Amino acid sequence: MLKNRLSTCMTYLKGHHVLYDIGTDHAYLPIAAVKANLINKAYAVDNKIGPLKRAAYNIKLNDLDHVITPVLSSGIEALTEDVDVILMAGLGGNLMYNVFHDQSIKNVKRLVLQPNNHHESVRKLTLEGYKIIDETVVTEEGIHYIIIVLEKGTANYSEKEMLFGPYLLKKKEAAYKELLTNEQNYLKTLIDMIPHEQAKKRHIKRLKSIEEVLYEWRNN
Repeated sequence: MLKNRLSTCMTYLKGHHVLYDIGTDHAYLPIAAVKANLINKAYAVDNKIGPLKRAAYNIKLNDLDHVITPVLSSGIEALTEDVDVILMAGLGGNLMYNVFHDQSIKNVKRLVLQPNNHHESVRKLTLEGYKIIDETVVTEEGIHYIIIVLEKGTANYSEKEMLFGPYLLKKKEAAYKELLTNEQNYLKTLIDMIPHEQAKKRHIKRLKSIEEVLYEWRNN
């Protein structure tokens, strides 16, 4: 059974047919998605032999090797034309941006991305022919995770929306407020520990942006 982070990611597969799961690890998500009839077929993709062997074992154990194919790849190099949804969870936002930056994936209708950091890098894909159709925050074992869902299209976002997410700003989810409050407290401590004023500037700018968002939420 999937935990909250991956099970929430999986809900965004509905209405699609063929999944390309990058960083599949044990292939738990594609296995669960096929069993739930959310997709018909999947590619379980990983760039390490060890995890891919575990994925292949789990796929065979569940008697799904006729519909789920393990693939050794570090990104979308092995992408096939039948794929219409790509999922990438638990990796860095900069890596995710680099995987999809300046790439033509014409048959893929949706990207379901759960970056562990640098969420603003994922949103930069909106400058390359994507639009955000949803965002949410899920909590698992006390850690908050942001999920960003994109589809082909165009949209214009403000600098604040690129930093914090257009849907997350509108939804004002309690988990997101807690995530930002935690980051606010961390940045305050970090800034106090940095001896040089020049080195503090980037962190001070981020702190002020967070404080503005939290202030607006309290007063609206």
